[in-house]
Amino acid sequence: MNLKHIPKRSCISCKLKFSKGDLLRLVYDKHLEAVSLDVKQKFQSRGAYICSDMKCYNKMYKKGVLLRFLGSNNLSAEIITYIDKERT
Repeated sequence: MNLKHIPKRSCISCKLKFSKGDLLRLVYDKHLEAVSLDVKQKFQSRGAYICSDMKCYNKMYKKGVLLRFLGSNNLSAEIITYIDKERT
């Protein structure tokens, strides 16, 4: 039996643990000067993970959780579009 290790990460908003593939990774992009999505989860920068619960998105932005983790609360248009799509 060859069981592969599945990395666990915590949501920055609700603090619950999920497998890495179930979470969205957010990184601060110096070129855009904004927080953007890291779809492949390989970007060479400090990252923060968030689950797909809308309560977590709201808390992340309104309570300044993202600012505390990545040093910026400036979301790229890519993230805002993704969040709006998730709401519908």
